[in-house]
Amino acid sequence: MGKIKIKCPWIIIPLETKARELDAKILFSCFAAEAGFGVVLSHYGILADLIDVLPRGIFFEKNISPWRLEVIKNRRKLGYVYVCLDEEGLICDHTFCKDRLSEETLYQNAYYFTWGIDHANCIFKAFPDANNKVVITGSPRVDLLRSEFREYFSEKYDTLRRKYGKYILINSNFGGSNFLSGSNSYFNLQKKFYIKNAEEERQFKQRLMYKKRLFKSFLELIIPLSKSFPDYKIIIRPHPEENHETWENASADYRNVEVIFDGSATPWILGAEVVIHNGCTTGLEAFLLGVPVVSYRPYVSEQFDEYLPNIVSRQVFNKDSLLELLNKIFRKKTFKDNTYEFNEIIKNHIANFEGPFSSESIINIMKKMNIEPQNLVLPLKVPLKKVTKDIKEKSINFTKGLIKKGLLIEPNLTGLFVGRDRVLRWQQPAKSLVHQKFPGATFDEIQISINKFSSISGRFKNVKTFQINNNCFCITNDKKIINE
Repeated sequence: MGKIKIKCPWIIIPLETKARELDAKILFSCFAAEAGFGVVLSHYGILADLIDVLPRGIFFEKNISPWRLEVIKNRRKLGYVYVCLDEEGLICDHTFCKDRLSEETLYQNAYYFTWGIDHANCIFKAFPDANNKVVITGSPRVDLLRSEFREYFSEKYDTLRRKYGKYILINSNFGGSNFLSGSNSYFNLQKKFYIKNAEEERQFKQRLMYKKRLFKSFLELIIPLSKSFPDYKIIIRPHPEENHETWENASADYRNVEVIFDGSATPWILGAEVVIHNGCTTGLEAFLLGVPVVSYRPYVSEQFDEYLPNIVSRQVFNKDSLLELLNKIFRKKTFKDNTYEFNEIIKNHIANFEGPFSSESIINIMKKMNIEPQNLVLPLKVPLKKVTKDIKEKSINFTKGLIKKGLLIEPNLTGLFVGRDRVLRWQQPAKSLVHQKFPGATFDEIQISINKFSSISGRFKNVKTFQINNNCFCITNDKKIINE
């Protein structure tokens, strides 16, 4: 391939959790490319190493926690303009504005997009002077759940139904109490970044103990569910940060129980007879998709429970009630809820539940930012000295940081090397939180997704994809491409 030059305004989009983020961010990138932007879509680790040589533009962040302040400042000095839509903003609890942003990080952003009115009010309450920063747009993740794009998942959930037949989906939400590298490691991580004083530590430990009790109660569901519904598969989908082996060990003796973490949760939800959860956003997703959803709440805490996913679910408070309700659902008894009332609640939390797509609302604001077009020349030229010394050194330091935080269990620093094509190669250890959350993405995956979105919508015909680096892609409009 000869040199390719692309000249346009740019949006840089980091990825952290593939299953949750990738599909929605590809869809957003399609809308952006259609509007004349170029998008660099990349895993955080690779992006950090290439940030100096990428075209300057809008850095579309997913988290502006206080500990990220210096990173944000440094990238602004390089010429990037920051905006943010927090991936966790749907559930804006009492700790959100302490853990996920600060007055200083909010000030560094040109705009702070919110999921809905509730998220915006949460920000205004903590930061009364934020009016000129906060814009209610909804989230591209909800764009994907709307009827216009639901067909995107049809092939996958048809495959799941053929493979597993009728199944009960348990979406676990115990990233803290069943953390991949242990709850002590999780506590140390939180203490390093989020816990600031003795009172916050006390509350955190209380919450962790409460979540451990809930987790234990979900483990205890495996036997009664397996025995009560032998003709159904029980699919357990752990949280991306969980130790999956805990679930596997607990279910090993039951042939109709499987622990699977594979791809987006959405097709798994669509294929399920019923979804069981406790305070998980996938419960809300199931409600929006019209799938029967049950919140299992053997313990209740006004302080620590997540309100929104539970309130839109049918709630049960013990095992017997759960089994009775499941029997009614499977006998096709009515599963009526006050849908109108729930829809009104959801409208306060999700701005793009109906009406304009979130992606288009955000891009309309970005167009008004008047970002100067810049060139991206592919293949991306990174000085070999910089690759072999600077990038590798940064990557090793990044890896060491993960080890200190307890996010990397089996470090393998010798796995870092630079290929002859000057592409950074990082052979991740198999048992790594970073790897579990982002096992990698390929050019073919990105292209297939874009083709699906184009076929479903009749749009995005001019969207073109290039691979910049390992887990780093360019998505743009072919009218912006100049072959050299």
